[in-house]
Amino acid sequence: MPAVKFRMLPLALALVLGACHGSDASPRFPSTAYEGRVDVVVDPPGGRAYDERGRGTARFVPGSGGAMKLSVIGAISDPQGDAGLELDGKLTPAGGWSGRMGDVRVDIDRQGRIRGGGDAHPLAYTVTGEVSDAAFDMVVVVELLEPNAGGLPRGTRLRFTYDLQQPGRTAAEPRKRARRADLENCRNVAYEVRPVPDPAGGTLVMRRMPVCRD
Repeated sequence: MPAVKFRMLPLALALVLGACHGSDASPRFPSTAYEGRVDVVVDPPGGRAYDERGRGTARFVPGSGGAMKLSVIGAISDPQGDAGLELDGKLTPAGGWSGRMGDVRVDIDRQGRIRGGGDAHPLAYTVTGEVSDAAFDMVVVVELLEPNAGGLPRGTRLRFTYDLQQPGRTAAEPRKRARRADLENCRNVAYEVRPVPDPAGGTLVMRRMPVCRD
């Protein structure tokens, strides 16, 4: 792995939070954490996709000299967090934010639109979304550039969808992002035993997975 600020964990990528906190965050980028859910879809080419779900958080962490880190955590199988990003960045003169994690770059414009991506071999990232002072929506697609030890082939995609809000806040406009139909709204749920590979490497594990039959 290149020298970037993450390491592999059982579901995806681990995140190490920065320890510095300050009070000079922009109102658009509050330093209090956004909280909510993260949905994960693992989609191997030519195979059958399966879903996972967990809790998500995102936080802008102000630092000295105008620096501002963006930390995004997904707690899927590990309550302490087993997926996410940590980007070192700063506010831009145009009123946005820009940060990097090695060769992965993410930009936020003054309207709150999130765009970015890059390669951290053997992974390729695509990042999209939208942020306001009340809500944080981000989609991170991670593609394997080569087969991994867990048996997933090259081209497998892991799609992490973060749907987060500031506690006690409501977004100014209704969210328009289309969501994948989930099991909460399914009328006919069945369970199948499937081999679940570890996207970060390791062995295959047989698990009973819920499947919507609607």
